[in-house]
Amino acid sequence: MTSTNTEFSGSRMKILRAEQHINDLKTAVSDFREMPACTIAGKQDASTGQTRIYIDSVQPIPEGVALCLEDAINNMRVALDRAMFTLWKANGCVGENPSIPTFRIFADADEYATHRDGLKRLFGETVVKALDAIKPYRTEYEVLWALNKLNNIAKHRQIPTLAARSPGLDLNDFFRAQTGIDRLPFSATSPVDMSGTMVPLEAGEVLKVFPMPLSAKAYEHIKVITHILIDEADIPASVSVEMFCEKAIGAVKWCIRQLE
Repeated sequence: MTSTNTEFSGSRMKILRAEQHINDLKTAVSDFREMPACTIAGKQDASTGQTRIYIDSVQPIPEGVALCLEDAINNMRVALDRAMFTLWKANGCVGENPSIPTFRIFADADEYATHRDGLKRLFGETVVKALDAIKPYRTEYEVLWALNKLNNIAKHRQIPTLAARSPGLDLNDFFRAQTGIDRLPFSATSPVDMSGTMVPLEAGEVLKVFPMPLSAKAYEHIKVITHILIDEADIPASVSVEMFCEKAIGAVKWCIRQLE
């Protein structure tokens, strides 16, 4: 396109900054898991001999998680806007308001179509053809649309997050402790279902019933696979904060390449 690598340096710097925040986010999530995110306890039934394993307590999500998430989202969103500002200047700075040439993300294809001619005047035909390929509007679940929504939320309030777990338990260490075998001939991570849907962490939830008594020491070897989700409408419940950011940064980089 009409831009040069130097002209897009502002967008690239924002992408690099976003990646730093994503790394900080991953560290914050890892620290939350290591706290640990939840504690496990057990209760034995004297009449049956069974042991019910349940979540005893859940730690609150540190505020630093949302801050890293919001900083990453803001830098990704600004990277797109800076690219469009560069292209607006390359097209002769059409119009008098420099706040107009942003990377607009529309509700649907129809709304985009109604604004297409206006975008052509601001940025030129070549840029609009690139936008046609990008499709800057909501589909069933469009990561750019979600990025824009979350960025707008973060301007006014904290993006809500939710502690959740995978629908199963990691029992590898448990069976190693029970059998004394260091290398098991099988994987003991056995999900309750294979849907992949995350389950909110709730104190008191029964995770598994063992048919025999267990010592309190055994509980320490039962692991819950925890995640932090974005708890906002229209964001899929199975998307963790790290997964969303990885998808979003990939989409932003792709958009910048299309616009170059």
